[in-house]
Amino acid sequence: RRPERRRRVRCAGFPSGLDVAVRRAVERTLVRLACPRLALDVHAVDPATMAALNARHRGRRGPTDVLTFPAPDADGAIGDVVLCLPAVRRRAVALRRPWRRWLEVLAVHGTLHALGFHHGDTEAAGLMFSIQQACARNPR
Repeated sequence: RRPERRRRVRCAGFPSGLDVAVRRAVERTLVRLACPRLALDVHAVDPATMAALNARHRGRRGPTDVLTFPAPDADGAIGDVVLCLPAVRRRAVALRRPWRRWLEVLAVHGTLHALGFHHGDTEAAGLMFSIQQACARNPR
């Protein structure tokens, strides 16, 4: 029996149609980075839930648009990405970007964090954001 090659991306809490766009963005990222058989869960949460997660894990008040919880395991899972759709929409408006495309960019961003990329210094940020731009469809 051949091993499972399909990347497992599960989306929860998204309105119909948005889950497909997010799943495709994450799968596109995994394919582009040649990551075999990895799994990632992506969740859409309300602002109150995101604010609680942001306070607990980052010590910051209020909801943010995306949080990533890397949790690699032996089965190929790399973690969870959590998106707050109202915060994503607000940020997209502030940046004058189409919000659904911005949602895809943030799904890619969260996926990169789950894979171990970060933007804590200039060099790492340059690498991560260039990969993000290459993986996200129409990032601008």
